[in-house]
Amino acid sequence: MSLGSALKSARTAAGLSVEELAARTRIRAALIKELENDNFINCGGDTYARGHIRAIARILEIDGTQLLSEFTESFAPEERPMMDLLVENSAARPPREKKPISWKALSGIAASIVVVVASVQFVVVINNSNESVKPLALSATAPETKDPAVATKVSGVNLILTGVNGVSWIGIFDSSNNQIYSGRISKGESQVFTDNQSLYVVIGNAGAINVNLNGADLGVTGAVGEVVRMQFTPTGSTQG
Repeated sequence: MSLGSALKSARTAAGLSVEELAARTRIRAALIKELENDNFINCGGDTYARGHIRAIARILEIDGTQLLSEFTESFAPEERPMMDLLVENSAARPPREKKPISWKALSGIAASIVVVVASVQFVVVINNSNESVKPLALSATAPETKDPAVATKVSGVNLILTGVNGVSWIGIFDSSNNQIYSGRISKGESQVFTDNQSLYVVIGNAGAINVNLNGADLGVTGAVGEVVRMQFTPTGSTQG
């Protein structure tokens, strides 16, 4: 008997309908039907699927340990990077394929660098020659004036993610679309991520993670159990 069949059989033996079990476990009836059909894709991840199984076993007064062991053997995700699993479940965008740089393009870049360096050297030579013929300055000089203060411009992205309410899985891409983090952050833990342009972040349990961007506390970005996708730049953040 499969895990889903075992759950359905135990529910039937307890004399409960799907709707009655949903009311007592606070799990959506549609999701319970999927679990009974061995479909665990929409649970939100391995951790949430285990939590649903424990909740159902507790209400039906059956051994949840055996059910969890069967889940691990038959349905638990493989030990692969977290972002691979998120992409498969449509919780994150797949990384963009990087196009190789052609030798022709590299040659053009190298030629441009040579031109720039030569131009800088030429300007330096002219400036040095001009300095030798400058007239003597008058003995009475005007008082030195200070340039007006210039507002400091925020440079880059400094992102701090802190667990405040349980555990959440996190996936992060840098501005070059490279995956720089794939893992979980628990309550009380903090992780710091930086990039000179932007960071793309997937938070699997938005209500569990507090966000601080460049020193500004943004708080949590969603509800408990909600998956959010956000883009962080030096000027702010966008969701979606």
